[in-house]
Amino acid sequence: MATNLVEIIAHKIASLPVEQQKQVLSIVNSMAAELGQESPLHTGHHKLCGQLTFLNQSLTSDDIAEARREMWGKFDEDQAQ
Repeated sequence: MATNLVEIIAHKIASLPVEQQKQVLSIVNSMAAELGQESPLHTGHHKLCGQLTFLNQSLTSDDIAEARREMWGKFDEDQAQ
């Protein structure tokens, strides 16, 4: 189970349907704006990645390349026919 408040919140949000996740994001963005803070999505890629480290996920360029091959491989086959 999550050990800190951010992890607990993240796990709860992850269990919600996508539409409710969007509502939560909107609420968080409103609260951040009231405090004069930028939305995490607008502060830059590296800062956002740092904020998501609690998910314990790593993504390498090889992972991205493999996903692209999987995604576009069938498309290329279809175009060749």
